Amino acid sequence: MAKKTSILIHIILIILSINLFSCQRSTKNNEQKHCTDTIKKTIYIPTQPDTNAILIADSIIYSVYIKNPDSTDKWTEYCLRNMNRQKLLDLIFNNIYNGKLTAYSYRDWIYNQKVAITPDSIRHWEKLIGKQRIGKIEFVERWYYDPKSDVFIKQVLEITLGYELYNDNGQVKGYAPVFKISFNPNDNKRLAK
Repeated sequence: MAKKTSILIHIILIILSINLFSCQRSTKNNEQKHCTDTIKKTIYIPTQPDTNAILIADSIIYSVYIKNPDSTDKWTEYCLRNMNRQKLLDLIFNNIYNGKLTAYSYRDWIYNQKVAITPDSIRHWEKLIGKQRIGKIEFVERWYYDPKSDVFIKQVLEITLGYELYNDNGQVKGYAPVFKISFNPNDNKRLAK
């Protein structure tokens, strides 16, 4: 469990840079400063907080680009300027291959069946389609607010990686799920080695 928590912390540190998406487009310094102040008061945790935090969202689902699908979209390019996408994907895939994380079938998961995908199947997918097409992450999180310390708390429960689908002109038309990873302590079943 300590290894899984350590992995989650590393992934979350990388994901913190993605948090800029919660900010609105602005050129005003005071609005950008507010955005930075909000990030400083957001804490990401691997387990339920030990404080008197108030549960705001039992589970909230949202997607974040980790790769700009449109080279003419300068705002998305700006938002991703500090994102080390390759490092994030390498951490996730390497930890699946060495057994520290378990990938689950997204399609089975939505029917409440947690079917683990073998590392060999992930390697096959990587050779067939490739990590370079992963451009989006879907988060399932639990949100808390601690009024005593004035801190917003996010607990990442699951992530789903999405790879790009292209239209006939080679432009991104959408995303398809690769696999889901659960960080929920109730879903920490491992593949038998």
